[in-house]
Amino acid sequence: MTGINPLPVSLPEDALVIVSGAVDEPLGATVDTRGTDGLLESEIVDWLRRTIRPGIRLSTICSGAL
Repeated sequence: MTGINPLPVSLPEDALVIVSGAVDEPLGATVDTRGTDGLLESEIVDWLRRTIRPGIRLSTICSGAL
């Protein structure tokens, strides 16, 4: 993937945040990253807690997203 930037410090008032679910073993994966994913997932959850507020729309793609 290209063009991926770090999570922003803040979002504009009418922003839409889309959270997709994840899989433990992506198709074709040869490396198991479950042991290191926890820290990254915690960072995302912390960012969502700080950033999502009234006026920001949050949408999830699958039932496992949150």
